[in-house]
Amino acid sequence: MKRKLHMNKSRFLITEDDTILNYYVLPLVGLRKGSFGTSFVRTFINREGTLVYVLAKNLSYQEDISKNSNFQDIMYLNCAPYYIFKIDTRFTPDIKLMLQGKYSKISNYSKSLIKHNSGLLYGHEVNRGGHKQVITSKPLYALDKSPVLIPYYQEKLKLTDQEVLDCIVTPDVELMNRFEEFDFIEYYLEEE
Repeated sequence: MKRKLHMNKSRFLITEDDTILNYYVLPLVGLRKGSFGTSFVRTFINREGTLVYVLAKNLSYQEDISKNSNFQDIMYLNCAPYYIFKIDTRFTPDIKLMLQGKYSKISNYSKSLIKHNSGLLYGHEVNRGGHKQVITSKPLYALDKSPVLIPYYQEKLKLTDQEVLDCIVTPDVELMNRFEEFDFIEYYLEEE
C-alpha cells in the first residue's frame, strides 16, 4: 500500500520521500540513511517509542548493520526486509517528547547527536564565489526553533512576519509536525 502524502509543516522542510524519523530518530540508534547505502527506503517507529524499523530494498548491508549494538532482528512484511533496532532507554524522555511533537524540548545531548549524525548539513562551510558560507539544513534549525526559518515559512505557508515570529517564541508551538499515523509500524502490521 502506498503511503498518502499530506501537506504539512514537516513536508516543507523535508522532501516528500523523507520523514523526520530518518533524521531525528535514526541517529539515536547510531545510524543514518547512508548506513544502508542505496538499499535504504524508509524509517518507522513503534507506538511505544522503543523500536526503530528500517525498510530496506535488500539485505546487502546486513553484515555491517547487524554489528550495531542496538540491532535486534530482521522481520519481513509483504516480502520486504525491515531491520529492527532497540532505542536505548536513556533516550526515552526525548522519544516521548518527539512522539508529542515537542522537538525543541528534547535534550541538548539528543539534539547534538541528531545534528552531527543525521547526515544533514550542520554548520557546513562552503566557499561560494570567494565568500565563505555556513550551511545548515532546515530540519536541524527546527530543533531550536531558529528565526532563520522565518522567511522560509513566510513564503511556504504564506504567514506574516508576526505569525511566524509568534510560532518561534511560543513555547507550545513547534516548527515540525508530530509523527503521522503512517510513521508507526503498527499501521502496517494492522493491515496484515
